[in-house]
Amino acid sequence: MMRRLGLALMIWLGLGAAVWAETRVALILAAEDYQLIRPLTNPANDARAMEKLLRSLDFKVYVEIDRDLRRTRRALEDFQADAAGADVALLFFAGHGVALDGVNYLLPTDTDGSTAERLAATALPLSEAQAAMQAVAPSVIVLLDACRNNPFATGGLGGRGAAALDGAATPPPPGVPVPGLGRIGRADGILFAFAAAPNETASDGDGENSPFTEALLRHFGTAGVELKTALTLVQQDVYDRSRGKQLPYVESGLPELVFITGQGALPERDQLLIAMADLTPDLRAEVETLAAERNMPLAPLYAAFLSADLANQAPDERTRLLLEAATSYEAFQSDLSNLKSEDPRVADLRSKAQESFELGAFDTGRALLNEAADIDAASRANFRDGYISRTVSEAATRMLSANAARAELRYDLAIQDLQKAVTLFADIADEEIERQTRFDYIQALVNLGELQLVAGNTSAALAAFSTRAAYAQAQVEADPTDVPWVRELIWSLTSVGNVLESQGYMQEAETAFASALEFSEWQAGQLPDDVDLMRDRMLALNDLGESRYAQNELPGALDAHQQALALVEALLAIDPLSYDYQRNTAYTRERVGDVLFAMGDRAAAHTAYLDSLAITEALVEVNPDDIGLQHDMSVAYERLGDVLVSDLDYAGAVGRHRLCPSCASGGGLDPGNAGGA
Repeated sequence: MMRRLGLALMIWLGLGAAVWAETRVALILAAEDYQLIRPLTNPANDARAMEKLLRSLDFKVYVEIDRDLRRTRRALEDFQADAAGADVALLFFAGHGVALDGVNYLLPTDTDGSTAERLAATALPLSEAQAAMQAVAPSVIVLLDACRNNPFATGGLGGRGAAALDGAATPPPPGVPVPGLGRIGRADGILFAFAAAPNETASDGDGENSPFTEALLRHFGTAGVELKTALTLVQQDVYDRSRGKQLPYVESGLPELVFITGQGALPERDQLLIAMADLTPDLRAEVETLAAERNMPLAPLYAAFLSADLANQAPDERTRLLLEAATSYEAFQSDLSNLKSEDPRVADLRSKAQESFELGAFDTGRALLNEAADIDAASRANFRDGYISRTVSEAATRMLSANAARAELRYDLAIQDLQKAVTLFADIADEEIERQTRFDYIQALVNLGELQLVAGNTSAALAAFSTRAAYAQAQVEADPTDVPWVRELIWSLTSVGNVLESQGYMQEAETAFASALEFSEWQAGQLPDDVDLMRDRMLALNDLGESRYAQNELPGALDAHQQALALVEALLAIDPLSYDYQRNTAYTRERVGDVLFAMGDRAAAHTAYLDSLAITEALVEVNPDDIGLQHDMSVAYERLGDVLVSDLDYAGAVGRHRLCPSCASGGGLDPGNAGGA
């Protein structure tokens, strides 16, 4: 991922790159057993976890838990005496913190919040702690997990808590505490890292540690990165895992680079977090709005955004690709939730892969899925534990990996995985396999064919769709009454026809479309009132009509489109409010108009186009932001303009073309040259 994201990371390459601190000391303060305000659950756990981390990073650590104001001040004095002369001093505080009249306070266990005056008298000004730390060392790090939500929930100060002040953009009245801590402003020689943005609150966490401390444990000691980069990892990690609800804040006045650990390779997840931090607010908003709409984690979408370099795409294309990434990620999650394995090793690897994908670490997740597939492959090769079940399991893992690759918009990797899945399914296609497995084989072929089309490889797409059609036909021949397989055969023949048509093989495409229609009509004879089969026939007829139109078989094209129109109007009579049926009706009327226009019947074509436009305009009124409908309307205006040009009504044609966005930007006919048309 590092190569694809193009990160310019500052990696420590030796002692000459920065001044390595010879002596490091840390004071850890934590308060959770509050006497007069709301107690907390995790600060003591946070303190012990940070103690273990800092000791592993060669800090000499002093710990004080659940101290009142007097003992807290004594702890600062003792630390100042015992740790004097260090090169780096670190303060970690976990507990409640508030801002009052522009002063930041850390709240010891005996803080009294009954009045503003009592609060100021019984809390520790952050400036006191800052002064003590700066007396110990020239470089100071202050980590404040001290923005816990609503310290006064049990009473005091009128019960005012974070909720009452949420979103306040103006300073609060004098004497009213602000939840969280306020902005410090640059202080030479000291770095502040807050669990949340100024005057915002932070979560205490649902587990053993707060989200901020969890992120510190993961990233503070990241090998090879400078301190501020490590804290950027912390910041983005909390932001990502909270889905945008909590954003830590860093202010630094350190005069030189500080490295906590030596050199090392930056993990994939960390690379993503640093790249996320560099995106503009507008681009971040696009990603996060979609993630919120789809109720999915942020990291997978950010990984896709960065991997595919979507910042340089046009907005509409960026939106389309982000939606494709989200849909593929959802498909991966859905498939994984429905997928079981008899081998606990395979199940465990799939679960770990899911965790990696949720964090945007796609390469790591794919490696885990490959490992799971290799376990099944090894057993299958030795004919152990059931050849068919192992083959199905390995193929399912390959399909999972393909969906994950699509979620990152890595179509090349998805194609590779799907090719492996298809090969595995083909190996057991003639065996007695479960019905769902047969449909999984079809789905793998569908996905492979679609991605080959995206990649521009129409020959490979045709091969996949042809295999799909042959397999579906074999299932239909085995049981002609199996409606789902008949429908699958109709769809597969249509896909074959579409590819052949794109390759210029018009007669062969017409044959495929005619075969699809033949099967749909045969099935409709058995189930004449099945609306899904009626829609299948309508689509097949339109495909056949377009193929004949391309070959200038105009009477045959008109007959096919008129039959399709009769079917879709019958469907619309059944469900007049159906969006799909209305749009299908508009499309089919437009196709009828195209054929009539080509046959020289301009008046009838004009009527068909007007009917189509009226339906589309009504849909646009209900769905004004639907891009597909806007395109449909542009095409309709262009068609009407062309009819008017052919009638030498240039003024009317100009009016119609001006209503067409694509024509206004250069599309459509030039009335000045229309006489030669």
